[in-house]
Amino acid sequence: MKKNYIIAGAIIGIIGILMAWIYRPYVEAHQIEDLYIGDTLECLFFIPTGACLLYGISNKYSFGKVVLIIAFSTVLYNVIGGDFGFFVIRLVAILVSTVATYFIQKCISRCAVPTKVNR
Repeated sequence: MKKNYIIAGAIIGIIGILMAWIYRPYVEAHQIEDLYIGDTLECLFFIPTGACLLYGISNKYSFGKVVLIIAFSTVLYNVIGGDFGFFVIRLVAILVSTVATYFIQKCISRCAVPTKVNR
């Protein structure tokens, strides 16, 4: 297990929960009928949470990367508001998500503490 990823996932998850508690009453108070925006914003926090936890639990980075790319592309696709019939929008969402995944992986790897290797 990689504790740094699990801690990062927990912190991001707590931020997402706090944001959900703050944003939902605002939507209800102002009678905004479109809760779709709130769901998308919450996903932006909960998806990195899940990805960090997957990185921390699994020994294979590729599994976490695939999950993160799929999750980000889905959220970005929903933000764009595209229909699943539009292949180009979906492709752009996947490409942008792949780049975002690369940078997230680089940021997380910089925060990782190197471990001693026994020889």
